[in-house]
Amino acid sequence: MITADIEQPASFCYASKRMKWRNVAKIEMPLPEKPSDPIEIALLAAELDNKTPEIDLHELNTRIAIDALGNFLNKEFVGVPRRDVKVVKVIHGRGSGVLQGLVADYLNKAKKFVVRFRTSSDPYEANGVTYVVLAPNKKY
Repeated sequence: MITADIEQPASFCYASKRMKWRNVAKIEMPLPEKPSDPIEIALLAAELDNKTPEIDLHELNTRIAIDALGNFLNKEFVGVPRRDVKVVKVIHGRGSGVLQGLVADYLNKAKKFVVRFRTSSDPYEANGVTYVVLAPNKKY
């Protein structure tokens, strides 16, 4: 808990060039909650990390872009055996939104290895970048 001192109106008087505070109220405020979802923590860490694996689908035909996305996701999913989730970055651009819709449809159908996906929370990347959380590829 954080304790904050909040002054009440007319709660001070001046005495010898210094302020003396009277009637100071103490208010207890709860601490903000930390994200407890490990997937959301991994997404936030990937947004801050410059080393997140990424694929850029700009300037590609839609069919070629979806094929490239499938190959990229398969390569990243099968890569090194891991027990934790992995986040990858898909750059599709804003444009008319056709490619973004196709990427979202593909990710919705790939439930076998895609746990969650969402657009970037960075205002410069919003609706132009999608972060994809890949499932663990090793059984416990």
